[in-house]
Amino acid sequence: MAQELGLGVTPWSPLAGGVLAGKYTRKDIESDVRQGKNAPQKNAKAGKNQSAQKQQADDEMPSRKGFAQALGNLSSRGLDIADAVKTVAGETGHTASQVAIRWLLDQPGVTSPIIGARTLKQLEDNLGALEVELNREQLDFLNRASAIEHGFPHDFLHSDMVRKFVDGDTVIDRAANAHDNADDRHRHIREAAE
Repeated sequence: MAQELGLGVTPWSPLAGGVLAGKYTRKDIESDVRQGKNAPQKNAKAGKNQSAQKQQADDEMPSRKGFAQALGNLSSRGLDIADAVKTVAGETGHTASQVAIRWLLDQPGVTSPIIGARTLKQLEDNLGALEVELNREQLDFLNRASAIEHGFPHDFLHSDMVRKFVDGDTVIDRAANAHDNADDRHRHIREAAE
C-alpha cells in the first residue's frame, strides 16, 4: 500500500523481538504451552519506594520473550521464517541478524529500519547488515518463507476447486470474442436495414 501511495516505510523491530536473530527455538514455544506460561512474568526488580500503581504496572510488564509472544512474532510461523533466515545466513557467512536486516533493506519502499539493539555488540552486528549482499534466489527464498497468507475468503475463492466450479474451467479469448461480437453487430445492422 505504501508503494502504491509513494510513501517510504520505516519498519520497527526488524528482528521481530529477537526471533529472526535466532534467539528463540521451538522449545521456547513448546515449554510455555506445557507449563502454561503465556502469562506475563513478574518484574523482580521493583523497588520498595514505588507507588502501588507503578508496582502494579511493573508486575504486569511481560518479559522480552513474553513481549515477542504477545506480538505474535514468537510463533511457529515466526520460527519458520527464522529458519529460512538462518539458512541464508549459513550460505552467506553472516549472522541471522545481519541477513534479516539486509533482507528488509532490500524491500522496495523501505527507507530505514528502526533497530532495537540493547548492547554495543548488538549494534555492531546490526550495522554489519550493510556489508551483506543477497542474490535474487536468496531474496525469493526469504520472501516465499514470509509470504502473508490472505486467508478466507481470498484463498478459498482462488482455489482450483472453486475456480473450476464457478467458471467450469472456461477460458475466454477476449480477442476472438471482440471479433465475433463485431460481426454480430454488423449482421444485426444489415438485417435491420433490409
